Amino acid sequence: MNNTSFLFLPTISSTGAFDTTGYKSALQDLSKFSVINVNFACTQDTTFKILASPTLSETDAYTYFQKSIPSNQVFHRRFSNIQQFLQIEITNVNSAAGNIVLMVSGATHTQFSASTFLNSKIGIDDGTNLTRVGNDYNLDMVREIHEDFKKVNIQAISDYQPSTEATLGLRDQNFLSIPIASYDFNINLAGTQDTSTGTGARAVKIDYVDSNFDEQTATISTGAGGTFATGLNGRAILRIQVSSVGSGLVNSGLILIQDSTNTYTFARIETGDCVSHSGLYLIPRNKDLIVTDGNFSMLGFNGTIRIYEYDYGGIGVRGSIGDFRQSSAYNSIVYRLNGKITEKKMVLLNIIPDVGAPSTTTLTNINVNAVLCPLINSF
Repeated sequence: MNNTSFLFLPTISSTGAFDTTGYKSALQDLSKFSVINVNFACTQDTTFKILASPTLSETDAYTYFQKSIPSNQVFHRRFSNIQQFLQIEITNVNSAAGNIVLMVSGATHTQFSASTFLNSKIGIDDGTNLTRVGNDYNLDMVREIHEDFKKVNIQAISDYQPSTEATLGLRDQNFLSIPIASYDFNINLAGTQDTSTGTGARAVKIDYVDSNFDEQTATISTGAGGTFATGLNGRAILRIQVSSVGSGLVNSGLILIQDSTNTYTFARIETGDCVSHSGLYLIPRNKDLIVTDGNFSMLGFNGTIRIYEYDYGGIGVRGSIGDFRQSSAYNSIVYRLNGKITEKKMVLLNIIPDVGAPSTTTLTNINVNAVLCPLINSF
């Protein structure tokens, strides 16, 4: 390729020592190029950012692309050039000195995008000119091939009949009645064999949203059993599951995640189930949740199943985005939503029993399909 269609860009490239304060290039006029190629690796954890600006002033610059890149991971991408001036900024996450290789080049060719196969080590990011020869996009999300997008299943399963409105999967607990706050979480192990050396649950994996509205995962040993503090603090529990088990292969008793005073229940695993089925999802910050559809299978006491959009991170207002009747006659519904719910809000699945509803055998099974997306993307 001749230098009229491809050019190495030394002013926004860097190799050698990586300072504790990171790296930031000057704004570079790249108006002659349609595509920018980036090859990057660093011995320290970094945040890689591309800034775009219509002028040579950093005051006018805005973030075009941003990604956290672990140490010693090769990052190779091709980006569309969307502004006259571009700038690269790399944050040194741990403020520790290291080494860096950043090679940036520009190209005028636009007639094709680079392609990879499903087993390629090169990932896909929004805003890049990289297409993958592969399967249906939804299938690839389930396989976690697309790093910036996540398949979310809000799955609620319950055979319990509460006397008043409650959140599916939490028995008598209505999440709307839990004051909006950040809580220290306790774990309550009712099974005598749910200990680190017992035949039941030996460790529990907890997916939760912390006080800063970031999604986190932690694994807690069941230790000596009973009730004890997990050392975790957050706003909601998305899912808990038994991650290590003894010869019994299941949890021997009920497992609860509650606040430090054991007043509110955030998640529960019924005896022998090994996984929670709570009807809620709190959207982390800087994310949007695209809710595509819900699948409902219901049989039991008379009542209304309601999908709430709950402004948990705002003023606390909540409203229905779908109401469905449950009765002694089996009911199966597919409900198309195709709606966007923004950061710090919650999707909540509640059951509202009719007044005086007679006790009857009940089984409610609901799955809401959704996609967690970046709050800002360049599509």
